[in-house]
Amino acid sequence: MRFLDTVIERLVQQGWEQLKNYTLVFPMQRGALFAKRAFMDKMRQEKMQQPVVLPRMVTIDELVMSWCDWRVEDEIRAIVRLYALYKQVTPDEKKLSLDTFYCWGQQILNDFNAIDMACLDVHKVITHTSQAIQMDELNLDEETKNFLQSLLDIQGEDDSIRRYFHRVWEVLPELYDRYKTQQQQEHIGSKGACYRWVIDHPEEWQQEAAGRTFVFVGFNYLLPAERQLMALLKDTNNALFFWDNDASFALDPHVYQYISANIAQFGQDLPSYPSEGQKIVTAIATTSASAQAQYVTQWLQENQKTGDRTAVVIADETMLESVLYALPEEVSGKVNITKGYPLRNTQVYAQVVAYLKDKQNDCRPGETYADVLRRLEQVLAAQMPVLEPNVKERVWQQVLLAEACCQTLLVIRRFITLLDEGVLTDIYELRTLRNLVRRSLEIVTLPFHGEPIEEIQIIGVLETRLLDFDNLLILNVEEGVVPGAPKDNSYIPFDIRKGYGMQTHEDESKIYAYNFFRLVRRAKNVTLLFSEAAVDMQKKSMSRFIMQMLLSPDFHVIKKRIVEAAQTDAIQVIQPTMQWTGDYLSPSAISCYIECPRQFYIKYVLGIRQPDEESLLLQPNELGTLVHGTIQRLYEHSPHPLSEPDYAD
Repeated sequence: MRFLDTVIERLVQQGWEQLKNYTLVFPMQRGALFAKRAFMDKMRQEKMQQPVVLPRMVTIDELVMSWCDWRVEDEIRAIVRLYALYKQVTPDEKKLSLDTFYCWGQQILNDFNAIDMACLDVHKVITHTSQAIQMDELNLDEETKNFLQSLLDIQGEDDSIRRYFHRVWEVLPELYDRYKTQQQQEHIGSKGACYRWVIDHPEEWQQEAAGRTFVFVGFNYLLPAERQLMALLKDTNNALFFWDNDASFALDPHVYQYISANIAQFGQDLPSYPSEGQKIVTAIATTSASAQAQYVTQWLQENQKTGDRTAVVIADETMLESVLYALPEEVSGKVNITKGYPLRNTQVYAQVVAYLKDKQNDCRPGETYADVLRRLEQVLAAQMPVLEPNVKERVWQQVLLAEACCQTLLVIRRFITLLDEGVLTDIYELRTLRNLVRRSLEIVTLPFHGEPIEEIQIIGVLETRLLDFDNLLILNVEEGVVPGAPKDNSYIPFDIRKGYGMQTHEDESKIYAYNFFRLVRRAKNVTLLFSEAAVDMQKKSMSRFIMQMLLSPDFHVIKKRIVEAAQTDAIQVIQPTMQWTGDYLSPSAISCYIECPRQFYIKYVLGIRQPDEESLLLQPNELGTLVHGTIQRLYEHSPHPLSEPDYAD
């Protein structure tokens, strides 16, 4: 039985009339959608005739915000507020511009939020970090230095990363105090600050919570703030805890350690699952990423006939577009796409960046920055495609373009409002505004609107929590993707975060492993795809998770390989009469053609290239060109060039 079905069965056993007194708390909103369907299935099964009041269903964040007296502030306003306070505590000669400060302030706010979610004393964390820097106990590796450089955009004369990093932490305690004081006065803050307020003021919401039973469903890793909230509700005897755990998981000490700790502290209100025994998994090796996308069609045609729940899980977000193109026509209108599409990959984003860059030296006399954005707003509004309201069959590319225009207009109008209200007073040139707009657009993802309870789900790994599928296809199960490469995007060093119990990349890897193995364990028909293509002078390989399955007696892995045909009528030979302007094919072009012929055609034949990302750091190929060129110049101008060796003897 599926996990959510078991939860519903357990609640219904207490009586249908008792459901109105429950509040189901999920880690994500999708859990509520599938729980409602489970209730409907149960009502049909018991042939219920009278209406039933279902429980209230919320995410844990929504629950906290309903009890909190504060509101979450818009990110741009929060960064501008932080920058205004930063100018007050920093000498003039050491101040950064708003353009440079933006990413720095964004990361500082994320760290403040992480400290609040960990329920820590921010002064202790900052003090200990500063002491570690002063005692030279903090050794920044190259990856951390590159990350800091990309965030800070430093162009100092002789300041090193370490010295600037120390300067940041010198003003941070006072900056935090002033920032928190303003938040308390205006009752605004981050998500972590709202959690902290709810935990520190239980008397404000306990009366509202009285008489209700809060059912926490399907949680795994708990942040300290979430754990304390659950403990407060458990102490008042009005909380139930349903952890997604059964005997077949074998309680691996690393993957399932958080579930074990949660059960030890809060208990388990679900019956034990019987072990399903050895799990059969099919692992298929492919020669390219495009081959994985093309295999989706074959797999869907084989498994969609069962009528059971079917899911295509995309571990690498860059594969989403290829999968959408590969969907067969008979199922293209019967899918729900949960994984968002990055706005930065659309033509609308490129157009906005290019427009503001062109207008950088072309402002009209007396024109304000808000007027420039209004002109851009008119351009975007004019090109937005018109979608008829009652047309069922639409090309998804048109819907994507319309959604990209809509989301971009929302960001542009928000900046216009901030400029008109005088919030953005520290913008002195259009380049700064362009960078702020670009950074805001880069983090936007476009949602695909559809029926969330369709049989076929195109979904990411994180969105599979609580859900069980009969037919499961997971793409890109490759090392470095499943699980992803570790990243610690924080100014707080790893050792200090680990010592204070804050979340680190080690926790993220274990969370990912739990979600992956839970998903595989619950599915009936499991197929894993991975590529063995050579990319960037390295060959891809299967994920360590597949290797673990191969060595585990709990899994039986059937290994297969997809071999692409050597000849195909769909591939056209490039002739000199085509728009090929190069005299030869470079190794990069050949590798691009092997990886994806369509990308080769767009990039090298049509000459359409993606705009280069702005960075102050030299890329490896640029650094190599610089070094080789320098050595060549030194050799040519040497007064005593090396002579050719004599091999006569």
